[in-house]
Amino acid sequence: MTIKNKIFISGTLFFLIFVMLALMSIRLHREVSFNLNARDKANQDLAGIQASIKWRNHVISLIADIVAQEHVPPLAKEHFQLPAGPHLPNHEILAKSGLRLVDLIALKEQASTETDRSFRQLRDKINRLYHQLDEKITTMLAIVQLDSVLGDNVSEKSTLAPYVLKSLNQLTLVALNALISKQFPDDAASIVIENQLFISSQIQLIDSDGSISGLFSELFTQIKSLELLIIESNTILSRFNKQISDAKHNFDQAARGTEFDTIVAKVTSQLSSANKKLKEASRFSLITTVLFLFIVPFLVIAVGISGLNTVILAPIGHLLNAMKGIKDGNFDVVVPIRAQDEIGKLAWAFNAMAAEIKTKVVEMSRLNQELHENEKELTRLRNFLSNIINSMPSMLVAVDRDGNITQWNNRTEQITGVSFEDAYAKPLGKVFPRLAREKDRIMTAIRERRVISTLKVSFNTGQERGFEDITIYPLVTAIDIDGAVIRIDDVTDQVRLEEMMVQNEKMLSVGGLAAGMAHEINNPLAGIIQTANVMKSRLENLEIPANISVADEIGISVNQIRVFMQKRGILRMLCAINESGRRVSEIVDNMLSFSRKSNADFSSHHPAQLMDRILELAATDYDMKKHYDFKTIKIIKKYEDNLPMINCEGVKIQQVLLNILRNGAQAMHSQNMGSDYTPCFI
Repeated sequence: MTIKNKIFISGTLFFLIFVMLALMSIRLHREVSFNLNARDKANQDLAGIQASIKWRNHVISLIADIVAQEHVPPLAKEHFQLPAGPHLPNHEILAKSGLRLVDLIALKEQASTETDRSFRQLRDKINRLYHQLDEKITTMLAIVQLDSVLGDNVSEKSTLAPYVLKSLNQLTLVALNALISKQFPDDAASIVIENQLFISSQIQLIDSDGSISGLFSELFTQIKSLELLIIESNTILSRFNKQISDAKHNFDQAARGTEFDTIVAKVTSQLSSANKKLKEASRFSLITTVLFLFIVPFLVIAVGISGLNTVILAPIGHLLNAMKGIKDGNFDVVVPIRAQDEIGKLAWAFNAMAAEIKTKVVEMSRLNQELHENEKELTRLRNFLSNIINSMPSMLVAVDRDGNITQWNNRTEQITGVSFEDAYAKPLGKVFPRLAREKDRIMTAIRERRVISTLKVSFNTGQERGFEDITIYPLVTAIDIDGAVIRIDDVTDQVRLEEMMVQNEKMLSVGGLAAGMAHEINNPLAGIIQTANVMKSRLENLEIPANISVADEIGISVNQIRVFMQKRGILRMLCAINESGRRVSEIVDNMLSFSRKSNADFSSHHPAQLMDRILELAATDYDMKKHYDFKTIKIIKKYEDNLPMINCEGVKIQQVLLNILRNGAQAMHSQNMGSDYTPCFI
């Protein structure tokens, strides 16, 4: 936009401002009229609301009095007529619910009056029957007493009459209590039934003409009517109470629905809003007048001066400052472009030129920075790779195509005692003689471009023999093969562990064979022990009929056989056979128990019994290589008295004790103390 167009637009803008002020004055006059009408209407609504509030409060107070007294005064329904004028919401519901509640209370009052009349009628009938029965029974008692004075036989009447009178009194008391409390409890019903049964079964003994029985029947009928009347009246009153409670609840809800706080607040808010708007309109009228007379002319002058400075003078000053910055080497300077006029186009061209110069300078700085960063990254990667190589637990050696050393990590320095500086560029066979035999494989790996591995290569470290895995990797570059990398891993511990596992497998196989042999020994051993027991039984008891019969058959006496066995020690030999068989059986049982796979269950064991079993098992130990026999060791047992039971895995504890005894026996045997020395365990 050109400067000429800007001046034209500024004039048009000022004209529109004057038009807008005129329209605002017209709108202000119309708004004042509208707010005056709104204020008058709010005052009228507020007066109507106050009259409705007075009627509502009077109705609520009247209902509260009627409910509390349970009595409807005359002309009470006239108070529920709605006041004249416009009605607020829910007023008709409040009036209807109030009339409904008054009608129910009036009906309840009428029902109570009728019920009281029925109770009075029943009370009069029961009193009449009571007096008649009392008169007859009293007369009967007087006659009985007179007959007693005259000497006549009146035993039944004299006995039953007091009880009948007592029943009459009880029935009358129950009826009067029911009339007073208007309740007929279960105990009262029980008393009536008991007395009715008594009267019906005994009254004929003293009632010759049936008059007393008839009166009692009528009395029971009236008491039954009293019970039914009480139930019916309680039911009617309960129904009325329920209806009255519901009607009271509905009335309370309707009363809460006619709360005027919100309506009053709304009307008050409308009145306040109208007054506020009138004040704002007056204030706005004053402001408009001031604008027309003072502020608008001042703004015209100020905007004109400011526009001249903004459109022409300020942009030219920015251009001059930017040129000076470029001259001083500050390429970040930017001329602000405030408009698209002639001066703005000049500023845009200057900024484009400065940006191009800055781009070239920044590009040169970036290239220098990248070069510096690449050098730092190369150094970091070289150090990182060197740290990885030196941190490896394996020996790592790199050689070129001629077999000369090019890399030598810290682990190799520790093993060979030669530093990398001393080994660099020297033949591998001279610096590390142990790898001289690998030269052919190294050349093969380089030539064929494949990895060659040699596992478990043995070497001597002076005192003991070791094993290592040697892996040769061809060092392939982007162009050609540049040598090889040799990794040497010490696997001596792994090889020894494998040998131990093989030995353990052998021992497990031997244990299985021993268990099988023990089972095979048990079968003939049981036959030997059983046969020896049978022989001993037959030879000790020579007087049994079978022995005597066989002796007579071959012509020898039983006493001769007994003397022969005593002379030859036959019975003693049989006892020795039994004892030896039992001893072998215990050894076999201990071996089977010890060789059996443990299920890792804890159980209670006695320490002395565990030690005795393992001593018996250890007595069979014999080392053919070291030529020692456990039986030659003297055993002295000194157990503590009253040892407690311990919770443990018995087989594992026996294994530990057996290892201790075997180690001790081997240690004592290796001392070679002479023929007079007797090894001993205590």
